[in-house]
Amino acid sequence: MHIEDAGHKRSVVQDALAIDRAEASKLIAVAKAIPQDIVTAIGKAPKIGRGRWQTLSELLADAAAAKRTKAAISDPAFASKDSNARFLAAFSAASRPTATHASKAGRLAAVVATNGQKIAQIQHADRELKLSIDKAVPAAFADFLVDQLPHLFDAFSNSSERQETTEA
Repeated sequence: MHIEDAGHKRSVVQDALAIDRAEASKLIAVAKAIPQDIVTAIGKAPKIGRGRWQTLSELLADAAAAKRTKAAISDPAFASKDSNARFLAAFSAASRPTATHASKAGRLAAVVATNGQKIAQIQHADRELKLSIDKAVPAAFADFLVDQLPHLFDAFSNSSERQETTEA
């Protein structure tokens, strides 16, 4: 984005990064969506990848997420981390649900894979919890998850029973 801001044509950006026009447009859109102070505070973060930067830009569209992220980057401990760890700290702050969301009809929270891909969204309501698998996730994952739910619930039940007997 700095190349284009310096007055060079988009084709120069494409040549400099060895990418096609569509990819250049995506990269520039992500770069413009993330506030400059956050980009500067994080730095290059070479191990993060475009996918996680794109997810961060989507998260930062929410004003509360942007506010949490700006609070995280202003923490003195933030600057002492390497740029990849700074990205992860900012990403974590942006992903965290806020208390104001809890007061709405249903609090929403993104479920993000370790590679940064948004895989689902959870909506908390008074009497239920809804899990929505993202359209970009293969349908086979949803089938796998449904098959695993009984086993996951049994594992959870056994672990919480152990906790209750230990606490008593």
